[in-house]
Amino acid sequence: VVAAAGAGPPDITARHGSNLSALATYAVLRLPQLVNLMLPFAVLMAALLCLARLVRGNEIIALKAGGFSFYKLLFAFVPIAMITGALYFIVNDQLVPWAADRLAIWDAAPNAPKVNSAPVWLRDGQVLVGVEGVAEEGHVLTNLRIFERNDKGILTQQITAQKAVNQDGKWTFFDTWRFDMREQQNTEAIYAAQIPWETSLTPAHFANLATDPATLSFRDLVQFIIKPNVGARAVYFYETWMYHKLMLPFSLLVMILLAAPVAQGLQRQGGMATGLALGV
Repeated sequence: VVAAAGAGPPDITARHGSNLSALATYAVLRLPQLVNLMLPFAVLMAALLCLARLVRGNEIIALKAGGFSFYKLLFAFVPIAMITGALYFIVNDQLVPWAADRLAIWDAAPNAPKVNSAPVWLRDGQVLVGVEGVAEEGHVLTNLRIFERNDKGILTQQITAQKAVNQDGKWTFFDTWRFDMREQQNTEAIYAAQIPWETSLTPAHFANLATDPATLSFRDLVQFIIKPNVGARAVYFYETWMYHKLMLPFSLLVMILLAAPVAQGLQRQGGMATGLALGV
C-alpha cells in the first residue's frame, strides 16, 4: 500500500521518522483512495476470470443448448454489480474525503499547520476572498486578501490580513490593513491589530476549496451548486463532479460489458491466457 501510494515513503520518513507506526498510519489513510482507484479494475478482472472459467468448462455452450442466452448470463451479474457499486459510491463519497482530510492534517502536524498552501479564491456575494493558507480544517487562514465591490462591480474596499481565526462561529482578522476607496477621493489606509469579519463563509468552505475536487463529498458538491455565490468555480464545475459520483456505480456495469466480448472470443478461439491479457 505504501509503495503504491505515490507520495513516497522518503517524504513520510523525512517528516515523521522511519518508525513502523508512521508508515502504518500513512498506509491506512491512503487505503480508501487506492480502493477507489482499483475497484473498477478488480470488477473487470473478476468478470473476465468468471466468464473464462465458464468458457473453459464449456458451460456457456451447455447453457445455450438449454435455451439460456449469453445476455441472460450477463444479466445475472447485475445484482452483485449494483451491490458492489453501492459500496463503491460509499467509499468514494464518504471514506475518500475523510481519509484525505485526516491524511493532510496528520502529514502537516510536525510542521506549520497548513493543510494547503496553494491560493484559494471564493466569493461571498459581491466580496472576493483570497487565502494562501488553510489550516485546522478551515478554522485558521493565513495571508488573506478581501476585495469588496458595490452593485456595479466597482472596487470599494480592500483588506489584507496576516491571519483569520474562527472561534465559536465568528471570524476575527489579525494584523490587518484596510484600504477604503471612494470616488474622487484619495485612498485611505487604516491599520488594526484585530477586527471582526462578518461573512457567511464557514471553515468548511475554505477546507473544501483547499482540497482536490475529487475528494469532495456529494453533500459538499450539492452545497456549492445551490449556493453559486460561495464557490470559487462556476456551477457547472461542481455539477460535473456530482454527476461523476452518481455514475460511479454504473461504471462497474460497463466493466462487465467490456468483459463479455472477450469471453465470446475465448469461446471461439480458445487460449485463455492470451484472451485475458487482451481483455485487461
